[in-house]
Amino acid sequence: MRCWTATRSWQWSSARPLEGLLVDFGQMDVLRQRLLELMAFEQHAVVFEARYEDLLSPEKVHHWSAAFCARAIADLYARFPRLRLVFCSNRKTAAEWTRHYFAAVWTMRGHVGEPLDEEASGRGIEDDLIGVDV
Repeated sequence: MRCWTATRSWQWSSARPLEGLLVDFGQMDVLRQRLLELMAFEQHAVVFEARYEDLLSPEKVHHWSAAFCARAIADLYARFPRLRLVFCSNRKTAAEWTRHYFAAVWTMRGHVGEPLDEEASGRGIEDDLIGVDV
């Protein structure tokens, strides 16, 4: 699993490709535990690099039924109602959503005028984000 996590302790985001999510369905207890740990962060999000309708497509979910995938996602929403679960069609869209979300959080926390992205600050985005394989 490839996660992008901000270095500030109040932010956390996880990017999950469809294949990784399908693997996680086989270990739901582990997935639930990770999400429970994620809830400790003040601002958090899980961004799936897939459209929701991909989970309902038998061609894309392989050995899981579409009904099982729908129930699994519904279970996550029910167990973690404050957790942001976001479906984006691709990695670029997921990265954009995450960047804009945390930029809004950054601004709301009183950092108005302070740059969050690399173009404005003159430093690389890797200074703010760390890639972690979990």
